[in-house]
Amino acid sequence: MKKLLFLIGILSSGLYGASIDHIQTYSPDYLSNQAQTGMIDEVSPYYNPAGLSRLDKGKYIHLGLQFANGHEKMSYKGKEHKAHLTQLIPNVSLTSVDDNGAYFFTFGGQIRI
Repeated sequence: MKKLLFLIGILSSGLYGASIDHIQTYSPDYLSNQAQTGMIDEVSPYYNPAGLSRLDKGKYIHLGLQFANGHEKMSYKGKEHKAHLTQLIPNVSLTSVDDNGAYFFTFGGQIRI
């Protein structure tokens, strides 16, 4: 029974990758420079957590609210699948930097169609 459940889990893992992702943690910095591995600011926890060590000591808060709107269309084996997306998506980044290091918490929306 365990082998059967394991086999079903392995075979169904491809289903989790079959989606269209709209990641909504964009900041003005992201839109101006999409090479986010070099970004060091209050949005760094999303794209460059190692860069937090370069921030000045203190507490940083980043709040965002994006509006996602779009139409997606896919076809598979002769069937056509459509999705209309209209949604507000929040994101929050809390960062604290002190002598011991940097601590952060992030929450961001992701839409899977």
